[in-house]
Amino acid sequence: MFVAFYRLPISLLLTLFLIAFSRSSAASPTTTAALKPPLTKDDFTSTVAKGVWLVEFFSPYCGHCRAFAPTWQKLVAHSEMSAGVQLAQVDCSVSGDLCNANSVKGYPQMNLFRDGAFVEVYRGSRDFNLLTTYLAKHAPTQDPWLSVTPMHRPDSISQGDIKSPLTQHNFNDTIANGFWFVQYYTPWCGHCKRFAPTWKKLVAHSDGVHLARVDCDASRDLCTANKVFGYPQLDLYRDGEFVGTYRNSRTFDLIVKYLAAATRTPPSAPILNLNGEVAILSPDNFTAVVFQGPAFVSFYPKYCYGCEQLASIWTKLATVMQQRVTIAEVRCGEDNSFLCIAHGISLGAAHEPTLIYFPSVHTVEVTYTGPRTLAQLGAFVDVGGVYPPPAMEFSRDTYRIVKAAPITVLATVGMEGTIESVAARVREIAAEWYRAHGPSNARTVQFAWEDPTKYEDVVRAPVYGEVTVTIVDHEAGSRGYGKVYLTEKSGEQLKLATESIFSVLEDVARAAPSSALSWQGEVEDSAESVSEQAMRYLYAADAYVVAHPLKTLYWLCMSLAVVYLAFRRCLRAESELQYDADKGMLVQ
Repeated sequence: MFVAFYRLPISLLLTLFLIAFSRSSAASPTTTAALKPPLTKDDFTSTVAKGVWLVEFFSPYCGHCRAFAPTWQKLVAHSEMSAGVQLAQVDCSVSGDLCNANSVKGYPQMNLFRDGAFVEVYRGSRDFNLLTTYLAKHAPTQDPWLSVTPMHRPDSISQGDIKSPLTQHNFNDTIANGFWFVQYYTPWCGHCKRFAPTWKKLVAHSDGVHLARVDCDASRDLCTANKVFGYPQLDLYRDGEFVGTYRNSRTFDLIVKYLAAATRTPPSAPILNLNGEVAILSPDNFTAVVFQGPAFVSFYPKYCYGCEQLASIWTKLATVMQQRVTIAEVRCGEDNSFLCIAHGISLGAAHEPTLIYFPSVHTVEVTYTGPRTLAQLGAFVDVGGVYPPPAMEFSRDTYRIVKAAPITVLATVGMEGTIESVAARVREIAAEWYRAHGPSNARTVQFAWEDPTKYEDVVRAPVYGEVTVTIVDHEAGSRGYGKVYLTEKSGEQLKLATESIFSVLEDVARAAPSSALSWQGEVEDSAESVSEQAMRYLYAADAYVVAHPLKTLYWLCMSLAVVYLAFRRCLRAESELQYDADKGMLVQ
């Protein structure tokens, strides 16, 4: 046999060696006993049906997949130590139809699923630290990275573990008093079995916290009611109220530190923005300040080349939001690196800071992606951290919010229309606009409706028929009024319909902010602009007459009376004048 190999040409032997090596290295990007077999079309749907899953679609012949294999294996080991997102793989060389059904465009592709529904494709760098941050962000419970609000420790708490698992019959009564750390598990869960020795150690060393368990196989309804998405899940309660879910590594030391931080008496949270100043946050005060909410935080990267302009706007925003919303900043240096990484902030160089709005401890944080002007940042805070801005009724309370956007689409309810139908249609058109154009358009559009009978002092549009639509470009036209559009390009009046509004709005949104739009060319026709302004005032006057006929008649009569009296006085004075030939003039 060896003689036969000896007689083979060297080139053929080298070829056979390379083929064998390539097959062995391409067998799987993560060939380790710790990894589960890749999913197939037979078990994919049932596997990802419950909980949050990050699925890697790979090919064993993909060089990027083989390079990513050690990171994926490390990520799997990390996920086994912490409750949250579960990991799985799909081999696209074997399950091509399954990969096509999931719109896999390249390898490796990582898709996120929640309760069987596709959420998004992970498009970040395939770096271990970034991926762990991503998994923490999308864990089943959307509490922030430190999910416990420190609370006062009760005077006397007994210790120990409830040996029998709690059920829906005794759960509420059992955890009604004191601190309780509850483990939700199932008997068949491998992670739960590996965690069992640590749990026994916690029972023996618990200090000031009761420990209990819930078998989710036996008490499925109880686990569903408490939003249990994976096993084991560790939840903390105080006097029967949910405090937070533990989402760090399930090691004894870390859990003990977590429980100690949860039960110690914290310093009272300072009252920030009392004087309209930007608060400087660090790991020491971040939890106390941000979780009392609402708070708008600017995370500055370590090296920022374009942050000076926002810094001045941020200071003004703090003044505007005085005693209303905390305006704060975090400098992502060495001392705050973990705090920034936990919120997905890059520690390298960047051109602008990341702005995150924290409504309150029980709601998900919102990253602001809109234009960074003082008016639009203020409007974003005023609407509770929603961007793109929601359609709303135009009123005295929302006047500043509506005017903050560069462009406003305003639907004025006419005498034959109803506020309910107009509002519903405006919301639909707004949703269609942002679906088609995305939320990060530099020329933000605010959709609104108004009832002229309620806000007659701010009516700027006619009220003929069911509804009148007006598009206003606040960054063009005359100062204080903007450039007003009442008609389509064809000359027909704007309608409350997608085609009609979009035919004008798309051109307005693309126009340069400092110049008005013209259908005839790049230069504005001043005569047309003046005529449009004149028509707007005439329409406003007509609307006032229709809404207030008696007031109009009264002021018209008064005006005619004043003119008549003034005219009579002039005639009387003229009749008393005589011509003086010596002076050559009229005298009395």
